[in-house]
Amino acid sequence: MVSARRAARAGLDQQAPDDDQMPPAWFWQFRERDWGLGGTPSPDHPIEWGRWCAARREWRTRRTEWLLERGLVAWGMRGLNSVDFQRILREEPHRVLVRPQRGDRPGSGAA
Repeated sequence: MVSARRAARAGLDQQAPDDDQMPPAWFWQFRERDWGLGGTPSPDHPIEWGRWCAARREWRTRRTEWLLERGLVAWGMRGLNSVDFQRILREEPHRVLVRPQRGDRPGSGAA
């Protein structure tokens, strides 16, 4: 049995996140069509590299802003190194937003 203090420290006393805490559909994956590019670049479907890079940069910026507004972190977040991420994972696990399909392994894989 876990003590109340340990449960609170591990974030076990946290309520399930409300809809405002749930990431939008675009959050976990950069999809070109979501950012006005029409599709993934390929020899048959070229996209100007500069436009693609700008769209991906915008996606990362918005993702980071979304996390910061809610006091959350995710692996691969701009401005968060691995040491800080591991500390937050250990000390404040309720702040770590984990990719749904990787829910059993926080911090495994880039976001």
